Amino acid sequence: MKKIITIYLLLITGLPVFAQGIPDPLNEQAGTLGFVQNVGQVINTDDNQMTGINYHSLHATPKSYFSNSNINFVYAKFAKDTINNDTLARLDMTWIADGYGNTTTPTIFETTDEKVNYYLAHCNNGCDQLSVSKGLLYENIYENIDLRMYSNNVGYKIYFVVRPGGNPQHIRMFFEGQTSLNVTLDYLTVNIGGNSFSLPGGIAYEYDAVSTDMLPWTPQFNLNTNGTVEVAGGAYNTNKTLVYELSGLAKGGLDMKNIDWSVHFGGEGDDEFYDVDVNNNNEANAAGYTYSKKIPTATGMSIFQGTNKGNADILLVKFKNDLSLAWSTYYGGSSDDGHKGKNEKYGISLDNNNNIFIAAPTRSTTDIKRMHITGAYKDEVNNSGGTILEPATDLIIARFNAAGQLNWATFFGGKDNTVFPHFNGDIIVDKTTNEIYVTGVDAEVLPVDPGIPAYMKFKNSSTDEGAYITKFNANLQQVWCTYFGSSGEANKVSSLDIDSEGRLLATGSTPEFGGIPRVATTGYYTQNYGGGQNDQFITRFNTNLSPNWSTYIGGVDYDKGNTVIATKNNKIIVLGNTLFMTNNTAFPNYKTSVTNVFNQNIFGGETARTFGDATVCTFDFNGKEENFTYLGGSAGEEDCYAACASNGGNVYLSGSTNSNNFPVPPIANNATNNFYVGSTKNQAIPNDHKGLDLFIMGLTKDFVPAWSTFYGGTGFDNFWANVTYNNYVYFVGGSSSVDFPTTSSGNAYPGSTPTSGMDAIISRANMGSSTLNVNSINTKSNHISIYPNPASNKLNITSNTFIKNILVYDITGKFVKQINTENQQTKTCELEIAEMGQGIYLIEIVDKLGAKVTAKFIKE
Repeated sequence: MKKIITIYLLLITGLPVFAQGIPDPLNEQAGTLGFVQNVGQVINTDDNQMTGINYHSLHATPKSYFSNSNINFVYAKFAKDTINNDTLARLDMTWIADGYGNTTTPTIFETTDEKVNYYLAHCNNGCDQLSVSKGLLYENIYENIDLRMYSNNVGYKIYFVVRPGGNPQHIRMFFEGQTSLNVTLDYLTVNIGGNSFSLPGGIAYEYDAVSTDMLPWTPQFNLNTNGTVEVAGGAYNTNKTLVYELSGLAKGGLDMKNIDWSVHFGGEGDDEFYDVDVNNNNEANAAGYTYSKKIPTATGMSIFQGTNKGNADILLVKFKNDLSLAWSTYYGGSSDDGHKGKNEKYGISLDNNNNIFIAAPTRSTTDIKRMHITGAYKDEVNNSGGTILEPATDLIIARFNAAGQLNWATFFGGKDNTVFPHFNGDIIVDKTTNEIYVTGVDAEVLPVDPGIPAYMKFKNSSTDEGAYITKFNANLQQVWCTYFGSSGEANKVSSLDIDSEGRLLATGSTPEFGGIPRVATTGYYTQNYGGGQNDQFITRFNTNLSPNWSTYIGGVDYDKGNTVIATKNNKIIVLGNTLFMTNNTAFPNYKTSVTNVFNQNIFGGETARTFGDATVCTFDFNGKEENFTYLGGSAGEEDCYAACASNGGNVYLSGSTNSNNFPVPPIANNATNNFYVGSTKNQAIPNDHKGLDLFIMGLTKDFVPAWSTFYGGTGFDNFWANVTYNNYVYFVGGSSSVDFPTTSSGNAYPGSTPTSGMDAIISRANMGSSTLNVNSINTKSNHISIYPNPASNKLNITSNTFIKNILVYDITGKFVKQINTENQQTKTCELEIAEMGQGIYLIEIVDKLGAKVTAKFIKE
């Protein structure tokens, strides 16, 4: 098969851009995508000239070709070796169907100064100095209706212009060449050649010589039985010109290795996801906020709240296990709801019945919907103080069922005069008992005493704010509530988790005086207050809610705790941030004896006490410190917000950085394991949070780096939360990057149009074929090796030192077998594996010095 010219697929869309005599309500600049006249340079794969093509695209992928009645999108994939063939697919779109539509020759508009040359033998002298235009116009594709192609700085733009006398009901599109075509009210999704793209519904407006008016409805799609797609709208003034801006073509189908899905979600305003959880059907549920008046919705689903009642509303979205959109809803009242402050946690957590619990800030006092259940906790009054212009904030705690319908909601909080926020906390549901824990900051919550030995504390002052933790049982009755730490806004409980014995864990930040309870047990990590404004802390409660272990973590400057998790292999991990003025005020640093464990000994950030390094602290199940480390580069704005752990104990960290030299360690086996590896897209600007990149770091259960990458675009990007389910890791956050790396295929939700503001983002990494390990399949370290690999009956292990212990796990992390050779004083071992099933396994080899090597082997 003949090789074809490489065209790397990238199909994206941006905000509405309108051209040549059409008003531009959103004032967006045209992009670099251009259109060039065909004067003989276009040839097919047989090297024959294509005479029916009038224009083709430039600086764009997929490559597009424009004739009198068709637009052809050409998808090509170039093989990365000499064995496989390149692949080619073509999608044709025409507007002539059902007896409607006219053949019309396209023309260009807005010609640029750019010139292009095609030095081809068959072109002679006629293929050089060709002009490049910004736009392409098809006039009267229907009577008094034009089709325009345009672009912004992201990609293609498509819109229809209906002049007075035109009938918008004539607008339709007919596709050929696709493998599937899916239509919802808001999205047209086309799959072809292993790639996919979508055309979102966009906006509509009318204009004349006097004014331009945005219309209250949006264009929607309808798929006829004959395969044509209509574009329907609502009422408008037929004496004016109507514009359907369909938001362009959304990106999809990029090869992002083990990141198999990554999309924007939202509308025309700012949107962001703050937290995510996954139910027992592998369905991701995300919560955040939205300023958009229109969000993507799923066809045929009953929407709990279909409109944004205020400036900002809570955003709640569920995706099915095939990544398609299950449902989405607003939740809020006429005031601002759901928008947290920087560095604060948010709350979504699911119980074992797939009910969805959220805890979020609300300023709405009467019209945010609540629902009462007999016997359940009930507070019908938003007690927040503040002023009429700047009201303070209460907490709303709500439960939605799996179908996205509200079945319980209550205010929670006291009255004070602080403007914002009342919420600096988290919500966690114990999936074994369905008990709910919520934390926040407020001035007048009422402690509930369930009896000794449960911890209970009152505030130092009746007027100051204070951090609190409260508990509801499975019947939604409040059974415990206490202030925690000192009074004052500086004290925060940022994160909660439940360990394998059902014990509550908490972290946050606290000043010294009136701070957390100090509980020191022999062998547990403990330290006095480190100094400065705040320290991190870690507290674990017994099941009777008495403190089991509680200590400060910090240096002599500012330290804060962001997230705490308990892993399946009984490690405790605390993420945070630290500042300091000189190297003499360092955050406490410890390193285990585990070989290759990640540890950054030296503070990497700037020392102006503005922005600092992220910190990661790990403890064993009995509270003994294992590894405390900095995580940061020289620009200074580093934070680690999200952590989760797989069933096998692998740990995934994510956060934000503006340092080009952020310590993302190169991993030798990233390529063999098919891991996505990106590069930083931003310039390092100290203390500038507007250009943050994401980072992801995957570590083995022994905290040895096995996957690390930058991840983001040229704007602000951050992952606020992540969660694992089986072989998948879900990440959620926000991005202002229109070039944020995205991909979608098959039935997966294809993503909304990126905007120049903040968009919610959700990504998923598939770790099923990318198991975290230290060495490649042909494993050989500097002193330990295993062979043969693959193996069927026996596996041989050799070492330069005496082997102490060998442990084997399956691919999910489940323990399979163990061999203890400590008393044999041997440097070789033969492992019997004949009885084991076929598949991939992990082997951990420990020598007498305590050094460990974790490797992967295949049982044939």
